[in-house]
Amino acid sequence: MDTQTPVLPFITGDLWGWSLSIGSVVFLYVWGFPMLFEMLAKYEEQRLQKKLARGLPKHIRQNSNELAAQMSLLHCAYQQPSLICILVLPEQHCCGLALIELVLPPTCQVVALVREGRLLLAGDYLYILPGDWIMGVALNPVYRPRLAAALKGTSSSTCDQHIR
Repeated sequence: MDTQTPVLPFITGDLWGWSLSIGSVVFLYVWGFPMLFEMLAKYEEQRLQKKLARGLPKHIRQNSNELAAQMSLLHCAYQQPSLICILVLPEQHCCGLALIELVLPPTCQVVALVREGRLLLAGDYLYILPGDWIMGVALNPVYRPRLAAALKGTSSSTCDQHIR
């Protein structure tokens, strides 16, 4: 009997080890993973804001935290890689037109205008002025160059170099 090891210490040792393992998993699940996901979400939001703000002029970007947040929400709402920003120049054909008067390719739409640092969601009778940035979406990425051409008033072969 003396040569046999007692069973009870091994059982309690194993239980103690299991309880520590379960406790650490519960701790990570309750505290660690949500914190990790929150950090990843913040990083992704900042990355999208920087990506969207690159196409805007410097004087709009300097103090545009609210604008960047709105643009981030707009990008998340559409989840499209074909969201484009185009600066309206006075000589463009769309200058002075209402959004409803624009002739756009299939599956394309104008979703917003950026005017003087403010994001204006597209409405039918919102007029396009020089200096506005038109934000358009081509739901089918094939039509992206045609959308840019329609907004800029150029042929689709020359518009790609101006897309931001």
